[in-house]
Amino acid sequence: AQDLEVLVRHGDGALAVLAVRALAKLGQVGAGMLWDALGHSDTEVVKAALAALTSAEGTADGAALAVSLLGHPRWDVRAAAARVLGDLGRPECLPALQQALTVERDALARMALVDAVAQLSGR
Repeated sequence: AQDLEVLVRHGDGALAVLAVRALAKLGQVGAGMLWDALGHSDTEVVKAALAALTSAEGTADGAALAVSLLGHPRWDVRAAAARVLGDLGRPECLPALQQALTVERDALARMALVDAVAQLSGR
């Protein structure tokens, strides 16, 4: 797992994505690895880290990490963050999702936000 964590920070996004996915399968998703992956320059690594959040220990930390990406410059990352937040089922994230919805202009990201709000509000 330590060798994989090093690869999460690798400049080659494909290697970093594979490392994130492998750590998730091993159940070795920790906050440090997630922060490294979520800060990667390759958005595919960021999205892989978001997907790994559902297997992370301590979903409160994972939810906070996903909330931090609701304002990401890329629409696909914002949409992935919204989907993860809906899947995590943490109602305390509802205000952040609603706030993001008020400023979101991308149609696909808006749809993901609407779905997440509906999931968390029981609609």
